[in-house]
Amino acid sequence: MISDILSSFKFTIQSLSYLTKPWVLKYLLISGLVSTLVYVISIYSIYQFGDDLGDLLIAMLVNENTWQWVVTAVEWITRIILFVALIFVFKYVVLIITSPFMSALSEDIEARHSGIARSSQSIGFQIKSMVRGIGLASSNLMREISLVVLLLIIGLIPVVGIVSTILIFLVQAYYAGFGNIDFFMERRFRIRESRKFVSQNKGIAIGNGAVFLTLFIVPLLGAFFAPTICTISGTLSSLERT
Repeated sequence: MISDILSSFKFTIQSLSYLTKPWVLKYLLISGLVSTLVYVISIYSIYQFGDDLGDLLIAMLVNENTWQWVVTAVEWITRIILFVALIFVFKYVVLIITSPFMSALSEDIEARHSGIARSSQSIGFQIKSMVRGIGLASSNLMREISLVVLLLIIGLIPVVGIVSTILIFLVQAYYAGFGNIDFFMERRFRIRESRKFVSQNKGIAIGNGAVFLTLFIVPLLGAFFAPTICTISGTLSSLERT
């Protein structure tokens, strides 16, 4: 699996060369602006609701004699909790909203590699792509939540908590990579068959998703480039495996 993760990183580096190609720019601009907008709205919401949630916790846990630095710490801790929750859900929101554009980009990449001209995608296909994305994201979100909760419980065991944290990141990366690879798989397989393909290529999905999640740590720029870079990388790596 490690070799597959490294292979995925190789395709990520290769995907960077596509960003300067004129036919990729339209996908980059559209998906980048949409993803960045969702990112900004999410961060702003966290900042606002962090205060509200912090005030609620303060009212429950402290009194008027509590030091101000404790109050401030509680507010920032709630923001951090909300940020973690955001990363958990945010990737699915981005995958769903950008699915029509990333599906078209994936098909364009494949067409240029195969030498077969890409047929223009109809509105019907784009709607179908988004519906599939919603269904897949909902299913994956439930699976991911179940695994993460289990790992959090296991993480309460001393020492094991470190391993649990790493596994939680790998689980999140796997499902993020799954979503990016599915832009390629949706033209071939039903969701069940896509699951089988990704399960057989876990390293590719984890490597792709790890890059996807890491990019979102970079303010604004990460959100702008992540969908396009990881869709290209996912398509290139999938082409090699099919």
